[in-house]
Amino acid sequence: MFATDAFVPPNSINFATVFSKPLHTSGIVLSTVIFLWLILFVAMVYARLEDIKDRKKWVTSSLPDDNPHDQFKYEITVYTGTARKAGTRSKVAFLLGGEKTDTGVRIFDDRKDLFKAGSVNKFLMSTPRDLGTLTHMRIWHDNSGKWEQASWFLQRVKVHDLQTEQISQFLCNGWLAVEDPEGIDRVIPVASPDELTSLGHLFRTSVRHVLTDKHLWYSILSRPTRSTFSRVERIMCGLSMLFSAMVASAMWYRSDDSAGGQNALRIGPLTFTVTTLYISFMTTLTVFPINFIIVRLFRKTRRNDLNVVVPDDDDEQPGTSQDGGVEQGKDASPPVMVESGCQTEDSDMVIYNLDEEFVMECEVDEEEKDDAVQSSVEIPRKKTGLPPWCIYIAWFLAFSVAFASSFFVVLYSLEWGYKKSEEWFTSFAMSFLQSAFVFEPAKVILITSFLTYLRRKPADDDGGSTTEQRYFVQPAAPMDARELQRRKKLPKENKGRLEVARNHREKQIRMNRIIYETLSLLAFVIVLIVVTEVDRDPNAFYLDKSLRGTFVNGMDKVKTAQDFWKWTEAVLLPGVYFNTWYNGAVGKRADRLHLFDTVAYRFQPPRLRQLRVAPGHCKVDSSVKSRKCISGFSWNVQESGDFSEGWRPRGPEDNSTGPWTFRPAYQLKGLPTFGQLATYPGGGYVSIMKKSKMSTMKKLEELKNNTWIDRYTRAVMVEFTVYAEGSNLLSSVNLVFEMNTAGAFVPYSTISTYRLFNYEGSRGIVVLVFQMLFVTLLVYVTIREWERARKGKAKYIQDYWNALEIATIVGGFVAVVMYGVREAFSNAALTDIKNSRYTDDDVFVNFQHIANWDATYHYVVDFVVFINIIKFVRLLRYSRRMTVMVTVLATMRTEIIMFFILLFFLFFSFAQLQNLLLGSHVEGFRSVAQSALHLFPSLLRRYKLGKMIEVELISVGFFAAFFVASFLILVNLLLSVMRRAIVIVKRQIKWEQSRDLEMAEFIRNNFLSWLPLGDKIGE
Repeated sequence: MFATDAFVPPNSINFATVFSKPLHTSGIVLSTVIFLWLILFVAMVYARLEDIKDRKKWVTSSLPDDNPHDQFKYEITVYTGTARKAGTRSKVAFLLGGEKTDTGVRIFDDRKDLFKAGSVNKFLMSTPRDLGTLTHMRIWHDNSGKWEQASWFLQRVKVHDLQTEQISQFLCNGWLAVEDPEGIDRVIPVASPDELTSLGHLFRTSVRHVLTDKHLWYSILSRPTRSTFSRVERIMCGLSMLFSAMVASAMWYRSDDSAGGQNALRIGPLTFTVTTLYISFMTTLTVFPINFIIVRLFRKTRRNDLNVVVPDDDDEQPGTSQDGGVEQGKDASPPVMVESGCQTEDSDMVIYNLDEEFVMECEVDEEEKDDAVQSSVEIPRKKTGLPPWCIYIAWFLAFSVAFASSFFVVLYSLEWGYKKSEEWFTSFAMSFLQSAFVFEPAKVILITSFLTYLRRKPADDDGGSTTEQRYFVQPAAPMDARELQRRKKLPKENKGRLEVARNHREKQIRMNRIIYETLSLLAFVIVLIVVTEVDRDPNAFYLDKSLRGTFVNGMDKVKTAQDFWKWTEAVLLPGVYFNTWYNGAVGKRADRLHLFDTVAYRFQPPRLRQLRVAPGHCKVDSSVKSRKCISGFSWNVQESGDFSEGWRPRGPEDNSTGPWTFRPAYQLKGLPTFGQLATYPGGGYVSIMKKSKMSTMKKLEELKNNTWIDRYTRAVMVEFTVYAEGSNLLSSVNLVFEMNTAGAFVPYSTISTYRLFNYEGSRGIVVLVFQMLFVTLLVYVTIREWERARKGKAKYIQDYWNALEIATIVGGFVAVVMYGVREAFSNAALTDIKNSRYTDDDVFVNFQHIANWDATYHYVVDFVVFINIIKFVRLLRYSRRMTVMVTVLATMRTEIIMFFILLFFLFFSFAQLQNLLLGSHVEGFRSVAQSALHLFPSLLRRYKLGKMIEVELISVGFFAAFFVASFLILVNLLLSVMRRAIVIVKRQIKWEQSRDLEMAEFIRNNFLSWLPLGDKIGE
């Protein structure tokens, strides 16, 4: 049985028919395959150029101040950090000290981009005396680079004594920068064994080595400095692996309906079956062996081409020809191969690093130089690696696998057709991207960390191949004698010059931070706006307008219970139930869910829900002859008992359900509903209409005859859900008829329209991408603010702008949670609707709570958008006028607070007065709150005096008094205080220039310097 479940045959291709199928059925797969092949050739051009640059990086440079007569040789390897802008163009010098002596000041080459971010540079240094065991290194630069290229992040320096084969490490892992507390000069002691085997150092070196060499995709962009496995070969291996993974996925691809199995092991959200394990094993067996062989062939094949690398034209040295040879008649020495212990009297030499094979040639006499160029004395050692001709096998296999796999992928897509091909491609693309750029790097880091912890042995970070490699010593650029002597002096501490450089650099850093924060805020706001807007549809307005025109416009005519029953017959039923088409044709049974407009349709029949009050809660004065009264609605007087028809008390044997039985909110999945007279809970007495119009009319007639609406009724709600399939919009309609204590109906309506399915078609991909970007940026902002709060502590809390950052983080995560809850509720409701189709019972699935979640989600997201747009106001602090305005407001904050207190009391006193005068006659003044809302537009000089004049003429006089008190007295008083504060603040800013204004001037000057005519514009 298990064998039967496990074996899954691969998908087949009918070669008799597949070639006759139209190509457009394989459009997305065929275009992707063609695109990948085009990308391959473009990427190979880039990779080839980078490989040429890498060969130049392999060169070991001699120091420009080397003496050709010095006999002791040291190989110095400098590791620049991989952080952004870690490289430098400043001129670097050092002093290497040992137990016997030191080197004095030595300088590195002046080549461009020597110490680039992530670079590994090798130098050959000659000294007249043995330094002994190395103890320390002092290294510094002159801060001559421009902008960010002045600072330098030095990771470490490795010094190899070619006489004793002793290797010394100097660990820095810090910035040499004027803004750094330690400055641009460091004294680094030699690393101890404990430092070299510390987890921090081992983790950094091991992860750097593994990612740049073992991870196939990442190493294309940043491969090891010395590796014969070139970028071009890595790209070809990557394409071969990608296409073979595609064909393996297509061979065993199963849709969701056919992929299930009976014997499944479920661990939380994960499900394992014998079938899935078998498919996983077969996919790995298809992809791994052949690609492993291809990669190993590229890595292990020896290369017997020896390309002498020469500098670029602008760095070309005297005595070096364009083809790497030596020009005859020039003052240049022949290339000499040097081994540990081999001493030479010439500094222009070549080191051949052959890993397992070592070649050596020592200096010859002057008359034998020409012969020395052509021949060498070799010390043969055992060669390792595969023969050079294996490289052709590797290329043949890689190209064949890639071409064959891509060909069969296209055949599979032709066999499947467009729909299944699109489903497979989407599934494969998502899984491949997650694997290549998320899970694989994470796996590499975790495994490397674990092995590093166990072995405590540094990774070999100098290369990724054990095959033959050859590297050359490049002569240093010629340097003027005076410049050489100037550079060879120890740096003197010039506090004034260093302080000026530090201040200028701090301004540069602050300017970069301002630009970065502005651009990141702009990106975050754009993503936020897109996330907010893609969830809305302009068609929602028209759907809402159509529903209101059909059902809401006639609600104000309903004043009594009889009017309500007439409204259901004349408005509700014709609008909800479909009868005939526009041409008079009678609708079929399948059309009965459509509304009258035949565009939208309802998910299920409408529902009537009634809220009642219990008798006995109304107290009447004893002097009143008739003490029978009915109270208004409140939650504590709500009726929750069960009755028989006609609201008669239910007997003990009566177990009937229906419109006379109370159902609590949790059963109906209802939420409180807001009305004009009260707020009503989500439960009540429910009557669900029928699926056909005739049956519904009979049920409504039955409710009417049994007095379902009586004196104790306080609200009747008509609820139904409408879905417009063409625009993918769902509307939850809630028509509320409230009944006051006088028996009059007060209509109120709520229609909530939102998008039901967010991930449909190509638009769904855009929505998903921007939502993922939003979550990613939100996590980034959270981590950034956590680090700032941890460093700033109390100062972070005191900055009121950080309150907006905290509100952004809290609001963002609340929005994410609310969106997830909304989607979960929507899926559950759709499942209930799907299940209700297979029953004859009248079922109502409530979407009101989903609409409320959607509205609340949008409120939160809109609030986050609002506060992030407000953040742009912070940029105005670099404007002199805004600085004056903010300072004025801060100076007169006490006066402003007192002004608003006076305005508050003045405003609400007049609102109370207008309520007393007009509350019983004008609807807009029926309460103090309504009076305040009606009075507020007058502050904006929008007056509505028509009703006031008709009812109470004296109220116009009180309104005029309010206008005089608020505008002519208080506002002018505030303006006079502000005018006085402006004079004081301008005087302060004139003598005490703001730091923000200085920064604004600095940014302006730098921006103008970037423009072609910036200097003239600045003048």
